[in-house]
Amino acid sequence: MKPLATITLLFAMLLCIPAAGAQSLSAMISSELDKQVKLDLNGPLPQALEKIGADTGVRIQATPEVWDLLPWGDQTPIKASIQNQTLRQALDGIAHTLGLTYDIKDQFIELRPGAPLKRLGRRATVGELHALAGLSSTPISFPTDPAPSSSTSNCI
Repeated sequence: MKPLATITLLFAMLLCIPAAGAQSLSAMISSELDKQVKLDLNGPLPQALEKIGADTGVRIQATPEVWDLLPWGDQTPIKASIQNQTLRQALDGIAHTLGLTYDIKDQFIELRPGAPLKRLGRRATVGELHALAGLSSTPISFPTDPAPSSSTSNCI
């Protein structure tokens, strides 16, 4: 009975090791997102994501849907000079400009289309991306005064 208990305990310990590794990697990603970075990006988005990963240690992957919805697919160019910003701020800016959003996964950051880009259901144009970025950064305001009322009433 003891050998079975030992084997079970070892098996349980082995199952916990990858989870601990994933948690430490996730913690590392969260830590790196709050560090300031200096990046010069100029080229297709996949190469820019690889450069960010090489410079920061944070792997960024885009879902296949991203390439289906961006104007030039995986050849969509990105040109950015990032200084005195955190990696989180840089990713927010890149994602916002392209109509994307991102999720922090256990081992990487996943870029995915934002809801408005998904609703297009086709490859976006550059003009549409500009419009989406403008709309998402411009707060909408409604007048607080009710419609003017007429001083006369039509009673029958």
